Amino acid sequence: MSVELTRLRLHREGPFAGESELYKPSVNAEGKYLLGNPALGSVKHHKAHRVEAEAMSEVVALLRKGYSLWMKGGLTKQRNLIAPQNIEGWR
Repeated sequence: MSVELTRLRLHREGPFAGESELYKPSVNAEGKYLLGNPALGSVKHHKAHRVEAEAMSEVVALLRKGYSLWMKGGLTKQRNLIAPQNIEGWR
């Protein structure tokens, strides 16, 4: 499955004001994608609750179930948990 998941963010203030930042899926040291389970609500971002996926096909299946994906910005290098409705390229 050839899928490219992205999230584009426009910075409105701060040192990057007016610049666009492209977020792409983040992987851990083992090369696995990290996701957050929507059933866990406000603690889905906690490290102990992360869900790992080895393949992009698994990521897409979990996004369809409402899981959020950890993504890394190309400009700030910041990692954020992004909700599936804000991710392009998987539907």
